[in-house]
Amino acid sequence: MKKNALNLLRGGVFLLAMAMAFAFTEKKDVLQPAYGTDGLSWYDATNKQEGVHYRCNLPSEEVCLRSMPNSEASPVEPGQFENISLVPIP
Repeated sequence: MKKNALNLLRGGVFLLAMAMAFAFTEKKDVLQPAYGTDGLSWYDATNKQEGVHYRCNLPSEEVCLRSMPNSEASPVEPGQFENISLVPIP
């Protein structure tokens, strides 16, 4: 009986640890579309590296990246968009 209780306790601790690991791990969506504009052209920044292809200068009340190339689209990242090496979307 004592051995069964100890095994159940170990199993419960393991399940709790597993649940906590999932609960506190931040999901990162690498395929999330991201588009920035310099006011004249839109740029596809999806899966591009900030600091290499573009910058989101902070602090700013502007929206650096949006989910679609549209000024009304959902914001993805705050800041002021600065293009470094992205090609404009035709």
